[in-house]
Amino acid sequence: MAEISLYNIQNENGHFYLDASLEHGRLLLSGQDFGPAAENAWSDSDYEYWYEFAEDGTAQLTKILNATPSTLLQTLKSRFHTLDACAQLRALCEQHNITYHFESY
Repeated sequence: MAEISLYNIQNENGHFYLDASLEHGRLLLSGQDFGPAAENAWSDSDYEYWYEFAEDGTAQLTKILNATPSTLLQTLKSRFHTLDACAQLRALCEQHNITYHFESY
């Protein structure tokens, strides 16, 4: 499995990270937010979430980003490395009808 950190940011609002991994042609993004921002938004000290893309969704995303399977993770890191990365990714997926499964707690 290949894995990369898209961001790991700590500021006065908390600690935020988002990782991406690719295994068997499937993309997984997993993130966690800690601290005041999570407490204000979710009434808990942390918020964890996942975006799971099936093989066809991963292939579509790879094509849209002009990447290859071997460059997808680095391409994601160069494009989605700020705190609004998830919103940007969701908008891109919606624009191109790319489906994914989202889960959080």
